[in-house]
Amino acid sequence: MTFRFSILLFLLLFEILRAYSQWTIYSNNFEGFKDGFDLSTVADWSKNGTGGNMEINETNGLCAHESSVCVDMNSNGWGYAAFPVDFVSGKTYNINVWVKANNNSSAVSLSLYDGSNLVSSSSHPGTNDWVKLSLTHTASSSSVLQIRILKNWGTLSFDDFNILCLDCNPPNPRNYYVSSLGSDLNIGSVTDPWKSLEKLSRQTFNPGDSILFRSGDRFDGHFSLNGSGILNLPIVIASYGNGNKPIISGEVGITEGGDFREAIYILNHEHITITDIEVNNERNFHRLSVDSALSYGIYFHNSGSKPLENITLYNVEISNVYAFKPMLDPDDFNGLEVAGLRFFATRNRNLGSEKNYNNINIHNCYFTNIQRLGVHIKHGGSNAGVGNDSINRNSNIVCRNNHFYKTGGTCILPIRSYNCLIEDNLFDRPGDGSDPRMPNRGSSVWTWHCKNTIIQRNRCLHVRGYLDSHGIHIDHHNDHTYVQYNYMEDCEGGFVEILGGNTNAVYRFNISVNDGWRNNLNWVNSNHTLWVNDKASGGVIDYCDETYIYNNTVFVDSAYSTAIDMDGMNHHIYNNIFYYANGSVMGGKRMVINNNNTPLFMQNNLYAGNVVASFVNLDASPVNQNPLFLNEGVSDPLGYQLNINSPAINSGVAELGPAFPQAGLGIFSNIPVYPNEDYFGNPVDFQSGSINIGADNSKIGPTANVKDNHQDNLSSFEIFPNPNKGYFHLKFHDFLGEYTLSITTIEGRTIYSEKHYSKFVTLALSLKSGLYNVIVDYEGSNRTSKLLMITDY
Repeated sequence: MTFRFSILLFLLLFEILRAYSQWTIYSNNFEGFKDGFDLSTVADWSKNGTGGNMEINETNGLCAHESSVCVDMNSNGWGYAAFPVDFVSGKTYNINVWVKANNNSSAVSLSLYDGSNLVSSSSHPGTNDWVKLSLTHTASSSSVLQIRILKNWGTLSFDDFNILCLDCNPPNPRNYYVSSLGSDLNIGSVTDPWKSLEKLSRQTFNPGDSILFRSGDRFDGHFSLNGSGILNLPIVIASYGNGNKPIISGEVGITEGGDFREAIYILNHEHITITDIEVNNERNFHRLSVDSALSYGIYFHNSGSKPLENITLYNVEISNVYAFKPMLDPDDFNGLEVAGLRFFATRNRNLGSEKNYNNINIHNCYFTNIQRLGVHIKHGGSNAGVGNDSINRNSNIVCRNNHFYKTGGTCILPIRSYNCLIEDNLFDRPGDGSDPRMPNRGSSVWTWHCKNTIIQRNRCLHVRGYLDSHGIHIDHHNDHTYVQYNYMEDCEGGFVEILGGNTNAVYRFNISVNDGWRNNLNWVNSNHTLWVNDKASGGVIDYCDETYIYNNTVFVDSAYSTAIDMDGMNHHIYNNIFYYANGSVMGGKRMVINNNNTPLFMQNNLYAGNVVASFVNLDASPVNQNPLFLNEGVSDPLGYQLNINSPAINSGVAELGPAFPQAGLGIFSNIPVYPNEDYFGNPVDFQSGSINIGADNSKIGPTANVKDNHQDNLSSFEIFPNPNKGYFHLKFHDFLGEYTLSITTIEGRTIYSEKHYSKFVTLALSLKSGLYNVIVDYEGSNRTSKLLMITDY
C-alpha cells in the first residue's frame, strides 16, 4: 500500500511540475483586430515578397478556422508572414498554426529561420481545408529566430497561431487593469490602465495573471482571451474598485460592423477563473462574420486535441443575451442555441487526440433575460472506435447556488456530460415568453446523452412552455440520472418527464405542487403527472429501462386534469403521495401504462382526492386516505410535512432503488450509494428501517412550522442586493405596520427572527452560502416570503 501511494504521489507531483514547466509565450487567434486591418503594421509581425498584405478577414466567417476572423494573404504572388521569437538555450518550443491554401497548387510551409538559414520546416500540399502545421525546436543557443508562414502563390489564410515553451518556467504573475478612463497606450497598471477589449485580445497572458475591469464601467467589443493558466495558478478575469459589477458586452452597433457573437471568447485555453463581472450580449445589429442566429455571453470552445481543465465562474451576472435573427417558428427550436454561458467541445474524430472539458464549476451566478439557455454545456461526441464514455463527454461539472430568472428556454442544459452535479439552484420562470424573441419552452434542467447526473435540492418555479416544460426533465439516452430533493411548483408541463432511451432514470423525495396544467390544443394530453415516453431521437422506438419514481409528494388543488402516460420497461412506482383536490383529476385526460412484457413494481402509494381508478387498481398495496399534511395548499415545501397521525407514516415499502455508481467519488463525495435522508433532512434507511410514504420520513410530525403563504403579496417587499454576502436591505412597498421578520433555511430551521416597525431594514448576518427564506409575518393577517441567496464572494 505504501509503495502504491508513493507511486501515485510521484505521478501527481510529476503532473504538477509538468504543468508549471509548460506555458504559452505567444498566442493569437486575431480576434483583437478589425476587418481589413493590416497585421504587418503591428509590432513584431512583418511580411515579405509579393503575396499581398496580411489582412484580417472578418467579412466571411467561413474563412476562420474556429474564431470569427483569420489572416489572409490574398495576392497571387509569392510571400510569407514573419514573427520573431527570442529562444532560450536548451529550452524546447512547440510552434503551431492552422493554414488554408485557397486555390494554391503548391505547398504551404511553417518554417524557422536563423537569418537567411533554414533551421527547420513543416509543410503541407495546397488545400482548401484547414490544416494544422507544427514545429518542435530545441534551442542550441539563446538567439532571436524568425518564424515564417510561407506560400508560393494564391491566397493563404492562417489562424490560431501559438508558441509553447515545453520546459520553461512562467514569468511572475501580473495584474492588468482596464478602465473606461484608461488608454491602450498605457502599461495596464492600476495607475495607467488600458481602455479596450481590443487591447486585451492582442495580449498574451500567463499563468497567475489577473485581468481586472474597473467597477461601474462598461466595455463594449469583443474580448478573446489568449493564454492559459496552470494548476493552482489560473488566469483570473475579475473587477477592481467599488461600485456595480463592470459590464462586458459584445454590443458595438452598426458603426463598428455589427454586434459580436459573444462578449468573451475563450478558445482552447484552460485553468480560467471568472468572477465579479456582468456580461451582456443583445445583438441588435448583424455582423457579417457571425451567424445571425447565434449569441452567447461567454463562450468556452475546445477545438483542439486534448482535454481542457479547471474552469470556474462565481458571482458572475449574465443577462440580456439575444441573437439578431428572430427564431419564432416552433420548428426552429432545436437549432436555437443562444446561451448566457456556453461550453462546447468539438467531435472526437481521431484516436490519441480526444478532447473535452473537465472540472467545470459554476456557482453563485445570476442569469436573467436570456433568449433560450442559461448554461449550455455540450460535447460533439465521437466517431466510432474513438475515445470512451468519459472523454467523449464533458466531465465533472458542478452547478451550485445559482439563480436563474426569466430564461426563454432551459436554465441548465448538459449535452453529453459525464458526472454532473446540479444542486441548490433557484430556477424561476424557465421557458419564459415575456419577450417575443423567446421560444417559450423549457424545463428548469434537461439532460441529453449524459451519464451519472445528480439534480438535487433545487427550486423549480413557474416553468412555462407549449412542450416539455416540466419541473426537471430527463431527455434522451441518459444513464443513471437522479432527480431528488427538489421543490417544483406551477410547472406548466407537469412533474415527471422521461423521454426515450434512458436507463436508471430516478425521481425521488421531490415535492410537486400544482404542476401540469397545460392546455395545448394540438396535443390534448400534453400535461402530465407521470410521463415516460417510448421514443428517442428521430422518433425511433427505444424503451426506457429501470425507471424509478418513489417517495415523492404530489399535490394539486386547481381544477384541471392531467395525463399518466408511461411506455417502457421495468417501471417502479412506490411510496408516493398523489393528492388531487378541488376538482383536479390525476389521469383524467389519459391513463396508459405499457410495460412491454416486463414487470411493473407498483405498490404502497397513497391516493387522496381524484385519482383515476385504472391507475389506483394497478397498485398491489394502495393506501386510500388523506395524508394529513401540515398545511396543504401553501406555496412552501414545509406545508407538505406529515402530521403525527398521518396514515403515510411507516406505510411505505423498503424497496431499494438503483445504486449510484459514482457515490463517494470526486464531485459526488457527499452522495451516498442509496438515499439516507428525506426532503427535510430526516434520516431514511431503506435497508433496515421503516419507510414513510411521500417525501417526509419524520416519525414525530412536522419539524418546522409554516403559515399560509399568500403568493399575491410577493411584491410587497424587495431584497437588495440579492445575491449577497449576508449584508442586505429590505424595502417595503405595502407597509401594514409591525411585523416579524424571519430568516430560515430551506429546510425550515430559523436563523433570525425579530419584530420590526420600519419600511426599510438593513441586516448584517453571518450566513453560509446557499438559499434561505426571508419571511415577513404581520401576525397572521398577512404573510409573505422571498428567497435570499447568500454567496461567499
